[in-house]
This record gives sequence, C-alpha cells and structure tokens, in this order.
Amino acid sequence: MTNILGIDPGQKGGMVLLSPSGVVIAHKEIPLDTLKDLDKMRLNDYIKDFKKFGEMHVILERILPFAMSAKSCLTFGRHLGMLEFAFYVEKIPMTLIEAAKWTKEMHQGIDANLKPKVKSSIAVERLFPALNLSFPKNYKKPHEGIVDALLIAEYGRRKLYA
Repeated sequence: MTNILGIDPGQKGGMVLLSPSGVVIAHKEIPLDTLKDLDKMRLNDYIKDFKKFGEMHVILERILPFAMSAKSCLTFGRHLGMLEFAFYVEKIPMTLIEAAKWTKEMHQGIDANLKPKVKSSIAVERLFPALNLSFPKNYKKPHEGIVDALLIAEYGRRKLYA
C-alpha cells in the first residue's frame, strides 16, 4: 500500500505524509524563499525526503479563486502549478481535490458556525487524539497549513483505501 501526502498549497500551507493505516510519518511547512515564493530547491529536497518512506500518492488541494485579488490568484496559481509539475516530474501520482469536498467530510459533526480553521483544528483533535505534532517556530497554536494538510491526507487515505 502507498503512503498519502496531503498538501495545503498556500503561502501558509503545509505537507503531511500519512501511512496507509493513518499514522503521521512526516510533516513540513510549504517551503518559501525570502520573497515568499515557492522555494523550488527545498521543495525538491522535501520530495526526496518523503520518497525515503516509500511510494506515495499526493492529494493536493485545488483552491478556487473566490474573493482573491488578481495578484493573490496569480501567485497561488503559480505555486499550484509548480507543485503539480514537481510531482509530475518525479512520476508521483496525484489527485487534486477542492476544499469544499474534503472539508465537508472532515468537518462532519462540528458546529457549522465556527470558522474553517477552527473546525479543522477540532477535526484533527477528534480524529487524531493521541497525535502530538511538533510545530515549527514555537507556534502557540497548531500550524494551520499543517492541520489542513493532515486532514487532506486523511481524506485521501479514506478515499483510496475505503
């Protein structure tokens, strides 16, 4: 069976590698350079690191450009395209998934009036009660991109191994 790499591709995004049984193997922030652009060299290093754990299937969030400025939309589109290409070149299978699909399932049973990031944090606590992710840079709260990437990976794991 194949590991699942969930990716929240935003500038504050994250990547989480899950085993087929749902164990977190590794997690990283989306690598950015000093100009807040995707750091392609570090991304390449991350992919090599993830490949050390065996085969993987990428579940990449495809965000639709609602209420984004033209500049944000262009930046996000470039990041998404670079991520897609990086995994394509490595011949790693990939599935694109809209946020509305994975959040509908992962946020089930959580108060609909809460903000999406709060719902995601609650979902991770509920689905992974024993998980103790070490978040970088002394975060006082979980890294939102890593939390979402974990839920994206879990959604993908459920769909691929249902």
